[in-house]
Amino acid sequence: GGQWLEELRDYLDGNFAFAVDFINENIPGAVCRVPQATYLLWVDMNGCGIEAANLSKFFAKEAGVLVESGNRLFVGNAEGFVRINLAMPRALVEEGLKRIAAAVARQHAR
Repeated sequence: GGQWLEELRDYLDGNFAFAVDFINENIPGAVCRVPQATYLLWVDMNGCGIEAANLSKFFAKEAGVLVESGNRLFVGNAEGFVRINLAMPRALVEEGLKRIAAAVARQHAR
């Protein structure tokens, strides 16, 4: 299983690099960075102009993407953050991020 694990780590590293680059280029106000160890990307959405208390609902309704809000669910100081699971095919990561970016853009246009 060592080779499989190494290939999985490489693939996840690629997903993280892709996701962070995509977010930095396409979602103004969002802040994230590649974590040291996990398959979950924490994204600070506080600068995106979306009500922090309803991030999960907003992205489910406006983007058709399920993310987990950080507020009080995982840690006490994660208001305005979401967790995005990146342990999936890159095409799905890309589609989800495109939907998220479009939803944020529509919110800014209102």
